[in-house]
Amino acid sequence: MQRWRNRCLEDGLEQPRRQTEDLLRRRLTHLRETRPLGDDPAWLRTLTGHTGWVNAVAYSPDGRYLASASDDKTVRVWKVKSGKLLHTLEGHAESVRAVAYSPDGRYLASASDDKTVRVWEAKSGKLLCTLEGMARFRSCAFHPDGRHLAAGDELGRIHWLEWVPGEG
Repeated sequence: MQRWRNRCLEDGLEQPRRQTEDLLRRRLTHLRETRPLGDDPAWLRTLTGHTGWVNAVAYSPDGRYLASASDDKTVRVWKVKSGKLLHTLEGHAESVRAVAYSPDGRYLASASDDKTVRVWEAKSGKLLCTLEGMARFRSCAFHPDGRHLAAGDELGRIHWLEWVPGEG
């Protein structure tokens, strides 16, 4: 409790000691009363399979599939209705930070700490092309026209390129 109180004061939050302790006590009580996600009937399904943190998820445009990006260096594609794992996309050498579907749902892009953005065929999981950068990528998104892809890196840059399927 002391460490948390000092951190609050260091951050410029000058709450009286008693208020800080009461707040911490309420937070700890809330944590004890919180049930695991699987026990809550509001959660329809919990998908398991990644061996590292899940950094991002994206639904396909039709909502039938869910892609997940993880610290385990993979992208996984799941069938939403059944929860079945369809593909494990391997090829990144570092954590995968972002994933995005193309507007038509045919392609899937993944951005990674290995300084690459990879484009996959969503249906088969086949790697179509690898785009290399100078810094770790943190985000990616397809333009609504499906021909342009943007990716953000750790140096604050956004790379925008035209991507033509079949020319990867």
